[in-house]
Amino acid sequence: MAKAVETAIEALRSLPERDQERMGRQLLSHIEKLLALRLEVDKGSRALDEAAGDVLDVEEFLSRQNERHQNERHQNERHQNERHGRG
Repeated sequence: MAKAVETAIEALRSLPERDQERMGRQLLSHIEKLLALRLEVDKGSRALDEAAGDVLDVEEFLSRQNERHQNERHQNERHQNERHGRG
């Protein structure tokens, strides 16, 4: 395991269990998104290798991804607030 991950886990142990759970869920969410993104990149790479890809507008792509990420973040925050009676 990477040293940074070990250090982060050690730091998490010093937090209350509720915070550990919340941070664990956030970390798992980030990992799931990373794995999904890697799958999409692999699919795109294969499509380009097969000469099936169109010209990519990088600015448009990044804008869409940022918007999607913001929407997911707001949904997660709303969900957390609802669970804790703050929404």
